[in-house]
Amino acid sequence: MSRHTLSAPPATRMSRAVVESLGARTILVVDDEPTMRLIAQRVLGMRGYRVLTAADGEEAAEICESYEGTIDLVLTDVVMPGIGGRELGRRVAVLRPGAKLVYMSILAGDAAVEYGVSTASESFLQKPFTPGALMGKVQAALL
Repeated sequence: MSRHTLSAPPATRMSRAVVESLGARTILVVDDEPTMRLIAQRVLGMRGYRVLTAADGEEAAEICESYEGTIDLVLTDVVMPGIGGRELGRRVAVLRPGAKLVYMSILAGDAAVEYGVSTASESFLQKPFTPGALMGKVQAALL
């Protein structure tokens, strides 16, 4: 059984117009660090997104295969045990061809490039990040 979670903010936190303008999009957050998953889940959930979470690439691939709804974006750590972010990205492209990808990592420059991700890319989020930086990357990816 999958351990993923789905969150949506209580209606009292957001106006209905704001939630409707977001289109109730679904984001899969993948990070082996529980604190990073929780931060991203809370920030995105408070802004009206449906949030699925996975602790690693294997669990994320399972969610991509089994989740019956649309997954609009996968926000994934680059370096994780087992299936890393780049390999997960390749699997997402097959399993969920319409899903956008944003990679995140504490690695910078050449260290990230060794894992197949350019930190200069629009689809890269440097850790640690602020809620504003997270939202900026997510919104740009979903345009």
